[in-house]
Amino acid sequence: MPLDSACVCQKILISVREDGKKEEENVDNNNVETSICFRYTGYLASCRLDEPELLTFANSLQEKCNNYNGCTVFDGPRTVRFRPDEGYFVLGLEVNILSMDIGERSLIFYRDSKPFGNSLIRFGLPEGSDSSVIFQVERLPNRYIGVKSSLPEVVDCEDLVTRARTHKETGNNAFKQADYHEAKNHYRTALRFLRSVNIKEVILKHGPKYEDNLIKTLLIPCYLNMAACELKLGEYSLSIRHCEKVIKRDQHNKKAIFRRSTAKVELSEFEEAAEGIRFLINEDPTDKAVFKLLHSLKQKQEKQKEKYRNMFSNQ
Repeated sequence: MPLDSACVCQKILISVREDGKKEEENVDNNNVETSICFRYTGYLASCRLDEPELLTFANSLQEKCNNYNGCTVFDGPRTVRFRPDEGYFVLGLEVNILSMDIGERSLIFYRDSKPFGNSLIRFGLPEGSDSSVIFQVERLPNRYIGVKSSLPEVVDCEDLVTRARTHKETGNNAFKQADYHEAKNHYRTALRFLRSVNIKEVILKHGPKYEDNLIKTLLIPCYLNMAACELKLGEYSLSIRHCEKVIKRDQHNKKAIFRRSTAKVELSEFEEAAEGIRFLINEDPTDKAVFKLLHSLKQKQEKQKEKYRNMFSNQ
């Protein structure tokens, strides 16, 4: 496969299942409850590889030679499980893994490490490097047993919470720099740490108010901030989904209702968007952002009506 320099990353097939068959699983890759299983090893090249060098590297892997031309292992081999909406891994990697068949082995190649941004810290690599990064990936059955978490092994609850807060703050900084992909990855990683917290242990040690504090200061802000990133990225359905996670816990959360309504306007779900806008106007009749959203709603409704009028007038 020729490499496209405009792409964030490129996938090169190494092999499929030895029996030549595809394993079918009743799995929806868009379902956030579905976990994806794979084994990977990360390699860092000593320089920026071109296509011939990459193909030579692929051949060296087939020959069980793991150090071609200065390419060294920086992570793995590891077997991990993730859910498609969590974004623990860097831009482009999840998309390519989801496109793989069960049993397929591929190289996922980055010409340089710049698309990783701050994510390189997670792997202990220098930022802003021009060196190529390569992941050797094997897609495993989603029912695969004995899979380790893609998160670092952290047992102490307070350490988990500290790491979650750190990722949240890093996400906030990335958002301010308009790096919405990177910000979203950090918010999702923060949520993964929070999911690993043993709530019973927390309540026994700190009392029930501590759990409430985690929800208010970490869980809800991370979901809200993810929804804000997704609005910027045009991922409106995901934004709605994460807003609704907040609304389930706090049904009158104005930020969640506003962002959900904004996404619904973009998806032309006008009635549900209008319902949220009416609630927000009743809560604060002076909120200019809400009236701006209402104006956008009316404009889109009018454009849709005009489209239908033209459609029928041309028949």
